[in-house]
Amino acid sequence: EYSEGPIKTKERIEEKTKIDYGGNHLMVVDIVRSSAVFHSLLDLNDAVVALMDPHSIVAVRRIKDRISNPLDSGYRDVLLNLKVNGIGCDMIMELQLHLKDIIALKEAGHRIYDFLRTL
Repeated sequence: EYSEGPIKTKERIEEKTKIDYGGNHLMVVDIVRSSAVFHSLLDLNDAVVALMDPHSIVAVRRIKDRISNPLDSGYRDVLLNLKVNGIGCDMIMELQLHLKDIIALKEAGHRIYDFLRTL
């Protein structure tokens, strides 16, 4: 199951630029976001392998494996920063890969994440 996420707000981009990237707005690469939900770890892994294909139109720029290294809240997913080649745009987007059995935890985990990142 694939879904487009909301565009990151200007306020959140400015906050992330200042706090996480020392004022360098070019480091914010998750302005455009989407997600995919998988029924098994094997299916999720197959998607990552397919996206890593060097002949693909999509280039993976970074992988954040939070399955092996979960958040402090225990939430697990995989975040990919992707660039679509051949369209004349260098923008990088984020694709979040989730497991169906733990996606219900995302809302509670995200509230904890939002709180912790403000500390």
